[in-house]
Amino acid sequence: MIGAMQIPCVELPFPSNKVYPVEGWEHIELVFPSQAQTCEALVAELIEQAPQLASIIDNAQAGVGKIKVKQSSPKGDNERLANPTIAFKAKGICVKVHPHDIQTIIASEQ
Repeated sequence: MIGAMQIPCVELPFPSNKVYPVEGWEHIELVFPSQAQTCEALVAELIEQAPQLASIIDNAQAGVGKIKVKQSSPKGDNERLANPTIAFKAKGICVKVHPHDIQTIIASEQ
C-alpha cells in the first residue's frame, strides 16, 4: 500500500554491474494496453490516444526536444510476448510505457 493506492506487484531490477550516479527509483512503468508488437506500432497507438505526444516524439527524434524519448524492445531469455518500450525522460524523471504488465510477461514465460 502506498497511501490509498494498492500496488499488486513491484518489479525489482535484474542484478548487474551497472553503476548509477544517483541511488533511488530509476523509473516508473505504465501499462498502455495494446497488442503492439513493435515500438513503431506502440507509438502510433499512443499518438492516436494522446495526440499531444506526437510533437514530443517528433522533437526528440529531431534532437530538439526537452524530453528525451527512447524506444526499445527488451527481451528476457524465455519471453515469448513482445513488450516494446517507449521511455520519456526529462530532468531526471523517466516514465516507461509498455503494452503488457509484468504479471502478463511472467505468465508468458511459464
